[in-house]
Amino acid sequence: MPAGPAVTLNWTASSNATSYEVYRDGAKIYPATGTYAGMTFYNNVGLTSGQTYSYYILAKNSAGSTQSNTISVGPMP
Repeated sequence: MPAGPAVTLNWTASSNATSYEVYRDGAKIYPATGTYAGMTFYNNVGLTSGQTYSYYILAKNSAGSTQSNTISVGPMP
């Protein structure tokens, strides 16, 4: 994987979730900018050194969606 800045997010599977979306600063970034594998997401696209970013996961199924807590990451090295 390319050098940083980079963020790796890991989370526990949500009961009955069939898909996940990853958001950075309120905008959906997966699948556009990152690599997703299981409950892990790696993001090194669009990050700037010295910046802080907020991330959350949206777990989805046929009944609707549930948002995770938001975490702040940074400042980026």
